Amino acid sequence: MNSKKILDLDKEVTIIANYNNDAMKITEHLNQDGFDFVFIPKTPIDEGIPN
Repeated sequence: MNSKKILDLDKEVTIIANYNNDAMKITEHLNQDGFDFVFIPKTPIDEGIPN
């Protein structure tokens, strides 16, 4: 039995990270491994800031 899990590239995958720097690193590593991920930075509106 192969316990190694792989991504199904025929489906959409979203990875959520708490920090932009972590998200950028994850994106870079996945793209280096041949995946096609896009980094979408967290915006101030995502933070719940009232202004």
